[in-house]
Amino acid sequence: MRPFVAIALLIALFVALPDRNLTFRDASAAGEPSRPTVNNSCSQSGQNLTYSITQASAGSSAITNYEYHLATSRPDTEPTSWTAFSPPQTGSSLTWDMRALGFNSGTVYKHYVRAVNSF
Repeated sequence: MRPFVAIALLIALFVALPDRNLTFRDASAAGEPSRPTVNNSCSQSGQNLTYSITQASAGSSAITNYEYHLATSRPDTEPTSWTAFSPPQTGSSLTWDMRALGFNSGTVYKHYVRAVNSF
């Protein structure tokens, strides 16, 4: 096995699956999208980590992007800082570039995701 592939696989082993027990916000009559469900389907290719998601409701308009919050511990309340995917991602899978995010080997990360629409 080439060293880069071995390192990439090792990095993937240290990245935690999303904490799906944390409830943030649900869809509202006002038009906000529902909280996406991060499925158990996760894959890693090179420096990219991809999760499969299911979006129950887009709210009053189509999903225009997703935002994420990465943490090393579970927050007590909904995070206040979110980062939009760039370029925007609107499909049924979300991909993170682990190198660009500065992931550290040996660190467990929790991924939190929310949908964004034009509401």
